[in-house]
Amino acid sequence: MGDGVGGERGGGGGGAGGGGAGSSSALSTESIRAYQVLCAFCGVALYRPPDADLLGALVAERSLLLREPFASVAPEAARALYEMLDVVPDGQPGGEQSDGSPGGEQSDGQPGGEQSGGVAPGGPPAAGPPGGSLDDLLKSVKQEHSFLFSMTGQSHASPYESVYRTDDQTMFGPSTLEVRAAYRAQGLQFPRAAREPDDHIGLEFMFVATLLERMCAARDADAQNESAPADEAAPAPATPTAPTAPATPTAPAPDEAALSAALSDFLADHLLVFAPTHFERLLAAQAEGFYPGCARIAQATLCSLAAALALAPRAADRNALGTGPLKDALPS
Repeated sequence: MGDGVGGERGGGGGGAGGGGAGSSSALSTESIRAYQVLCAFCGVALYRPPDADLLGALVAERSLLLREPFASVAPEAARALYEMLDVVPDGQPGGEQSDGSPGGEQSDGQPGGEQSGGVAPGGPPAAGPPGGSLDDLLKSVKQEHSFLFSMTGQSHASPYESVYRTDDQTMFGPSTLEVRAAYRAQGLQFPRAAREPDDHIGLEFMFVATLLERMCAARDADAQNESAPADEAAPAPATPTAPTAPATPTAPAPDEAALSAALSDFLADHLLVFAPTHFERLLAAQAEGFYPGCARIAQATLCSLAAALALAPRAADRNALGTGPLKDALPS
């Protein structure tokens, strides 16, 4: 990738340059779009419970993991996840996969169905073999999801920010309300807020992706305004209509500077504070598999984006960072 998108271990690309800490002005539009793609992928993969539709779509589009921006930010993790998703879609004969790559062999004469490694008491599930069926993959990923995110007393990898930032490690803490306020400030509302905390790590990645997408739209709008003839008539104002009660608050007009500030504040106040510890615990609980692969991509994405924007977590919360590689790569 171009400027601002760094590598898996290096922790960042060209940095923020002259844009100042937290400024997106030093990032090219291409780089902002690349981070938007990465954050959107991480958000969906980490938040959405595994089902046949999700994994079927990932299997069908897995070749994207070998391309930009994944190839620059997290090449090893993306390659490993690609290989895990290299399965034979249900109903399709073996041999050649839908993307033209050779299909994997089925496990030695083992019939389909349950994987050989289930969720053992006190331990993570065994990763399914490559080249199996989509049904095999789905069962394996469901076992991972159950162990990591439901059996948090064993995995210690809760996906909710407030668990990492409250003394009693409970959900719906003060950080949940802060995250909810950040969503509302951008005209967004989590529809399940009454039943589920707003500060799930996947939702937070989706929010970052939304801010990045709006930053691109604002930049494109600015470019169009600059290229428009000076004597071009301004569009007539829209005819007022009767107010309605929207399902979610109306989003404010895009402004790149305001969106960039919101992005920097959210990263420094939330994701950069607890995500390093979450990823550290997740990978300690289970080193290989679908969610560890997604976690490594998310870890590299967050590290690269923070370095590109010259961001660090708020100083008072650095003790929540754990000891993993993401903490080591963040600016002090």
